[in-house]
Amino acid sequence: MKKITVIFKRKDELELLEFIKETKIKGATFNEVRGFGRQYGHKELISGKEFKINLLPKMKMETLVLDEEVEDIVLELQEFLQTGRMGDGKIWVENVEDAVRIRTGESGVEAVK
Repeated sequence: MKKITVIFKRKDELELLEFIKETKIKGATFNEVRGFGRQYGHKELISGKEFKINLLPKMKMETLVLDEEVEDIVLELQEFLQTGRMGDGKIWVENVEDAVRIRTGESGVEAVK
């Protein structure tokens, strides 16, 4: 099993939610997060004063998937979210040792299916 984590622009949340319903992703967790990448934030003009915003608002989606689905899912997510502009986000994949579906007690791959 793998955990896929995606950091992306907040404006893409609803569209991504609709998109993943058409993929092999069976469930996901979304969180509002703040962070920075290469752009290190941006400047905003508020009431005539310039402010440096270091931590930008982003969304984080996490999902567990089967090993054989990882490559396709990562490619689909990357193609969907890519605009070619700075700030598109990041996707990473981590190994997961185990998972348990609380309702049924199923564990391992069965908890992810």
